[in-house]
Amino acid sequence: MEEQLRVLVALGLVLILVLLRLDSRRFGVGEYDVPDAYGDKPSVLVRLAWYAAGIVLVIAVYVIYPGDRDALGLLPPDGATTLLLGFGAGAIGIAQAVAIAYLRCGGLRPPAPRDVPDGLVNALGTAFVDEATFRGIVLGLLLVLGVEPLWAVLIQALAYVLATRVGRGGGDWYLVLVDLAIGLVGGWLTVLTGGIAAAFIADAVTRLAIVLATGSADAAPIVVVADDEGPEDWEFGDDAIPEEIGVDPGLVARPWSVAGVAPATAPAAAPTAAAPGPPSAAGPMGPTPAGPASVPPGPVAPPGPATSRLDELVSDGGMDDSDASLP
Repeated sequence: MEEQLRVLVALGLVLILVLLRLDSRRFGVGEYDVPDAYGDKPSVLVRLAWYAAGIVLVIAVYVIYPGDRDALGLLPPDGATTLLLGFGAGAIGIAQAVAIAYLRCGGLRPPAPRDVPDGLVNALGTAFVDEATFRGIVLGLLLVLGVEPLWAVLIQALAYVLATRVGRGGGDWYLVLVDLAIGLVGGWLTVLTGGIAAAFIADAVTRLAIVLATGSADAAPIVVVADDEGPEDWEFGDDAIPEEIGVDPGLVARPWSVAGVAPATAPAAAPTAAAPGPPSAAGPMGPTPAGPASVPPGPVAPPGPATSRLDELVSDGGMDDSDASLP
């Protein structure tokens, strides 16, 4: 009974590890260790909390699991062969990172020196949690259950790609391929060596190479924005959409600047005296009155400029309490 309970607890902890990887975007780790739309990253403490939680959960699974713990692959490297395989696979990761830098960025784009420690910590922390969870525990449990090594490697690799969520909404084909390759190569290295050490080295070297070659954990091209430019929805020009700047569109179409005051219009022309027409023949009922002569109207003053409420708000510096009664 106790052994079954420990197995269930270990499986529950494994599910929490998978959920932790699913939520990596919120913590800004792994492929998501990049600035957001405002150029900010989650705090260092938030990211360190993710790494620490993953390490604690992995240790808990190793301690609670009642079966053969060596099957989980959570062992240190046992010889030079493991190191050679790990760094050999890492060399392939370096080559593809350089290639994607030239393909997407036109050349190597190393990060700023102050960002290198952050990239190193992210590469090491993410690689350990990923390899221990998927190439270690998940792959080890599949092999214990009797799944063939080929299918076990494929299953854990697909589960890993789904957990990283790099393919959501179309995603980035490059990140999907990289994570799939990390899962497949790391799985085979774990099967060959009996532990995750070689897979961890290859994963960490690949992630660090991507950061050093492209300047970003997701290998996205760098977009340079001038200092005096901002997002398009921050523009307040003549072409700004009223809804985007929080102004009632009806105010823009109304030509008055003060409630209840009509727009400036041309003054009405003064009535002109009727000029006497030519004498007409008298009829039987008397002389026919002459009609008004056609006199060209005088000059009409041009209408004053129609000031919109939006212009008034901008010139006054904003709305006050007196504006609340505006229609």
